[in-house]
Amino acid sequence: EKLVSALEAALPEDTAVFQLPVYNFPETGQVGGLGDYEPFRLYVHSHRKLRFNYGNVKGRPEANWQRQIAGEPSDAMMRDLAAKGFGAIVFDQRVFPPETAQRAIDTFSQGAPERVLRGEAGDLVAILLPR
Repeated sequence: EKLVSALEAALPEDTAVFQLPVYNFPETGQVGGLGDYEPFRLYVHSHRKLRFNYGNVKGRPEANWQRQIAGEPSDAMMRDLAAKGFGAIVFDQRVFPPETAQRAIDTFSQGAPERVLRGEAGDLVAILLPR
């Protein structure tokens, strides 16, 4: 996957990547028409240099934290993720209406298009967080 390679080139090894939407694990059911394990694609295509948030078992503190932070306003989310060592936010545009996805890209990139990375199919978008 082109996006994972770009993330691995842009971020230091062992950097955490936050994936949106947040899925329960295991077996959440479809989210926006996508299957349970769709978020694992990033990990499968990686060389294990990055850490992805998907896969925390539902009901545990780590999974609850993900839901909480995903509900924050974008500026607070970016600040809190950066403070916890996250280097990027990746979201799957297929689960959002096009105007919502574009607004998220604009908001999270803060007018810096060089921080936006896109997957080959255009479904996944990563925004590098300011360091």
